[in-house]
Amino acid sequence: MKFEWITDWDYIFSDDFEDKWNKLYKEAKNKNIFMHPALIKTWLKTYKNLRNFKPLFNVYYDKNFIVFSPLLLWKKNWKNAFINTIIPAGYSDFDYNTPIVVGEDIDNINKYWDYLIKELELKFGNLFDTIELPAIQENFKSKKFIHCDNTYVMNLKEYINYDDFLKTFKSKERNDIKRQTKRLNDLGKLTYKKVNGNKEGLIILEEMLYHHSLKWPNAYKAPKLHKNILINGLKNNILHFSYLKLNDEIIAWNFSFKDENTYYYYMPAFKEKYKKYSPGKVLLHQIIKEMIENKKISFDFLRGSEEYKFKYPVTEKKLYCFSKNQNNFKSKSKKLLLNLKRKFFK
Repeated sequence: MKFEWITDWDYIFSDDFEDKWNKLYKEAKNKNIFMHPALIKTWLKTYKNLRNFKPLFNVYYDKNFIVFSPLLLWKKNWKNAFINTIIPAGYSDFDYNTPIVVGEDIDNINKYWDYLIKELELKFGNLFDTIELPAIQENFKSKKFIHCDNTYVMNLKEYINYDDFLKTFKSKERNDIKRQTKRLNDLGKLTYKKVNGNKEGLIILEEMLYHHSLKWPNAYKAPKLHKNILINGLKNNILHFSYLKLNDEIIAWNFSFKDENTYYYYMPAFKEKYKKYSPGKVLLHQIIKEMIENKKISFDFLRGSEEYKFKYPVTEKKLYCFSKNQNNFKSKSKKLLLNLKRKFFK
């Protein structure tokens, strides 16, 4: 058994480390897009200028079983009582925070989590106040983790084509999809398009983020994060940025991810004035049709139990969380100060 810490930013952003990271990602038993080196590194480069992070990347080796986890020590500011928290890279922006796991002996995952917590306490116990691991997939959790969220996934292998997929819906829902598509077509020329280049994409992204913020005004968007994801996502062929156009006007967008087997439904938006035509739903079905034609295996709606997801032939998958507070005077005092601040200075 061997445990390696990687705490140098220069090495983390080096070509040598990226090659090793890519190799682990390609060999991963539990591969998902939120582990992709290009996506995590884009997130890191964006947030390094916004947050005080110290890298605590770690690699666990036990014979042919390997776990790679890009953890960070987040040194928060006075607004958060200077609490220092260990988090996974990607944190709340990404739907899965599961580490990369290579090897067949999945029982070893419990050994990894136990060893990780002990190592964190031993080497960095005086530096952090809390640990927060918010979205670990079920097969890769520890017995100490608790169920905290769900994801919903469709198995696209079950369908010969899009028409076969539509048969899974009740007639009312099936007719509504067709009716709304027809209503939009009656207004003008309706086209489904995808972004292929940075110049076009950045213009379309700006409009999309504006309309997304109108719908979800309290959703935090790190400055330049989506711009950087667009550029690096297109470069690495992991971004699927599509939109629905009515004549010369874009009425719905979808900023999502893909890999060789799965589509990840990440960030939809639409123009509120077309709400009665359900442009988001019409765009979603165009995407599903494309994914079935492209022989994707899974369509992942990601985290959250929004009502619309249950109209689709989904399987529920559980996500698990882990949190731990240090039991020393300093950490307890910070936590108390933060609670008092939130109570009296809302």
